[in-house]
Amino acid sequence: MLGRKVISVEIKSDGTVEVMTNGFAGRSCILEYERLASRLKALGIDLETRQLVLLTDFYYGEERANVSTGTGSKT
Repeated sequence: MLGRKVISVEIKSDGTVEVMTNGFAGRSCILEYERLASRLKALGIDLETRQLVLLTDFYYGEERANVSTGTGSKT
């Protein structure tokens, strides 16, 4: 997936949300996740980050982060 940036979002049956990024360099995957969370908050959906997992690719230029969040709640 070289050169292509992808953010995948999975909403699980228990209400937790998993976000995975692929194709971002450096810490940009974390910044993009924060940007996504900010946009959702503007729509009234709050995400609570419970876990951030940086996969091996993160340290080799192409980064992937797996972010597990709590239940998205409408405010």
